Parts: sequence; C-alpha cells; structure tokens
Amino acid sequence: MKLPRDTPVILAFFVWMCTLPLVALLVIPFFGWGVGLTVALALLIVVLALCWLLCFGALWRSKKP
Repeated sequence: MKLPRDTPVILAFFVWMCTLPLVALLVIPFFGWGVGLTVALALLIVVLALCWLLCFGALWRSKKP
C-alpha cells in the first residue's frame, strides 16, 4: 500500500502540536512567553527537518538501482 506523500508532513505537524502542551507546562512558567515561543518554533523546525530527512532518504533509496 502506497501512502500519499503528504502523510508524513501531517504526522509531523500533529507530533509538534502534541509537544506544545509540554512547552506550555515546562518552559513558559519558568522562562516566560518569549522563550516558550522560541522553543516551540525550534521544535517545529526540528520536527520538519527530521520529516524532510526521512522522506528525502526514502525517495533517494527508492531511486537507487
């Protein structure tokens, strides 16, 4: 079964959304909103980078003879 190409991106987005309550509970009370926003954006970049690397790696492996 072949999955649509946007499935990993959607999964990465929901994983990031699930980390936001952790940021709200663990970072914002101790360091403030500015640091919390920075951590949330950094997590988004990390999750999307991992998603991109995994997807790109799968495409690269599938094109090798």
